[in-house]
Amino acid sequence: MRRSVGVLVLVLLLVGSLVVAPVGASTPATGTDQAAQSALTASEDEIVRTFTFSLTPGEPGVVDVRMQFAVPDQVFELETSVPERATVTDTNGFSADGTGNYTWDGETASPSISLALDANRTGQYHYKPGRAEPDTESGLMFVDTGDWALVSVPSTSVWWRYRGTTRPTFETRTEVAGSGVAGDRMVYLGPHSTTTRDIGDQTVSLVVPDAATLESEPESILDTIEAGEQALPPSPVERSLLIAAPTSVEWGPYGLAQQTDAWVRADQSVSDPNNVWVHEFVHLRQDFETTTDTRWIREAMPEYYAAALTLDQGRIDFETFAEHLERGTNARYDETVLSQPDTWGSLANYVKGALVYGTIDYRIRATTDRTRSARHLFTAMNARDGLIDQAFLDAELAELGGETMAGELDRFITTTRTPSMWSAQDHETAFGASPSVFLTDVNAPIEISGPYRNTSVTGSMPTLVPGERISIPVTITNDGGTTGAYEVPLTVDGVPVANATGTLDSGESADHRLSYTVEQIGTSQLVVGTKSWTVKVAEPETPVVTDLGATPATIRPGESVTLTVAIANQGDRPATGTVTPRLDGTALEPIDLDLDVNETAERTQQITLEDTGEHTITTGDRSVTINVAEYTETHQTTPTETPGFTHAVGLIALLLTSLIAGQRDQ
Repeated sequence: MRRSVGVLVLVLLLVGSLVVAPVGASTPATGTDQAAQSALTASEDEIVRTFTFSLTPGEPGVVDVRMQFAVPDQVFELETSVPERATVTDTNGFSADGTGNYTWDGETASPSISLALDANRTGQYHYKPGRAEPDTESGLMFVDTGDWALVSVPSTSVWWRYRGTTRPTFETRTEVAGSGVAGDRMVYLGPHSTTTRDIGDQTVSLVVPDAATLESEPESILDTIEAGEQALPPSPVERSLLIAAPTSVEWGPYGLAQQTDAWVRADQSVSDPNNVWVHEFVHLRQDFETTTDTRWIREAMPEYYAAALTLDQGRIDFETFAEHLERGTNARYDETVLSQPDTWGSLANYVKGALVYGTIDYRIRATTDRTRSARHLFTAMNARDGLIDQAFLDAELAELGGETMAGELDRFITTTRTPSMWSAQDHETAFGASPSVFLTDVNAPIEISGPYRNTSVTGSMPTLVPGERISIPVTITNDGGTTGAYEVPLTVDGVPVANATGTLDSGESADHRLSYTVEQIGTSQLVVGTKSWTVKVAEPETPVVTDLGATPATIRPGESVTLTVAIANQGDRPATGTVTPRLDGTALEPIDLDLDVNETAERTQQITLEDTGEHTITTGDRSVTINVAEYTETHQTTPTETPGFTHAVGLIALLLTSLIAGQRDQ
């Protein structure tokens, strides 16, 4: 734990000494049992104030804070103010003195004040990273949701009197009751995980709340700030919290730094020119105060380094980097004078400021043949015992690159002049060859194969069924200036399931296929490089019988009919199943089949029937009737006709016979 002693102001009185103490720096602590530990142990010459934070689930927006003191023997009077936005709920050994402050009774060994702290704070900071027209947005800076809270350590003043010649020192500590982690300036309350890494002379604890969903992996976040650390001066603090803020609330900033600690929205990527993780980390390395004419540097410096260090790490290419800085040439900043804040257009200190500070770095490197850089200027500002003003800035620039360079750069700060963005070739000359930067492209159809279909798709992914395999064609190009090794994963919900690896010279490309077989029902996100697809996996559809026929419709016993079954997949995903025709309720030969979306099939069977009568064949909601009957044979005698003896001749003969009979009767 880090212990820092606050600056004390000493006033001699007849009865002893009166000391006024500011907040001082705190000692961070984590864990669920800290409140039970005796954090109030102190040396005999040390006053220790401990803030203990805890959630109030039934009262969102408010957290409980206990402010407790350990008082050494030589202190006989102690008075404290109460934080703004806080209400006193209980006291032990303190009483109100009528001025808004509380006075110790001089006897209670561990006096304390219990507070209900209004946690929610709003403000206007930062801008949307992807916007062409950046602007501020109002939103939360700190919040308590009831289930979790991200709060700022409150400020108070403390006065005391002591006996003797040894002046007590003063320390502030922070801790949490329950799950959470406390830093010097920020506290997170709620379930979380913590990853800690020593970065230079600074120990950084990355806090990832259970309520947060990270865009980048914890190791990648720590990697990006560790890689950037080499371009920055030593840390002015020993320990820092870096909190991934859950995005279920409406934040104002995309990140916020306070002296030792910072938070960043969890959905921020490390592969963006607005690398907010680096931006806030740079703030933690700033250990200087400015006058009005150099105030622009406070945000211009982190904004430039966020893009430049992300470029150095090969997470973006030079074109992306240059486009980010070139926003400072927008006409909206034509009347901006960085040394005069009242002339700033919207966020000019971020946008035009980043271009100017980047130009300072570029010109120092180019002028000194890369033996100096803006890091030397940053270090000098941190080392200054006093405010940073324009005169100091001009003198340091002249020291680093000469009077001519300093004069040219001064005009970009004190007039409306705006520098132009330098070229990629100029960048390589001043900064060295750009690192390998790998671009990933999917410019061919994605193949889907399996037991049901073999097809290719472009655009959105169709609904899949378990067992189908996705094969994504990937082209990887080294767009950087040096040879490098690449590893491009295919991830499913952030988990790598396949990797494309290799080594490419500058300008070279390689083709790969990344494949994955889906098994689990549900929706997942597939990502390769900057491409992503939402994949829905569902159980296969059931084939549907669309028609049923049998020919002939009437047969004799022992004869056969041909049964024809038409089957279709009418769903949005492959279908599989068994269609079983039934003859008078008795199952016939089952039909097994797999069908693609909108595919149809026709199957036939030969069925022999023995029993007479009507028989019904059914399958699905279709049916057909077959009639089985015995045929009756009819026997008939047909007269034999004599050749040449026609019907006409017969009629004549009959008439003659009648005439003869008539004559006989006469």
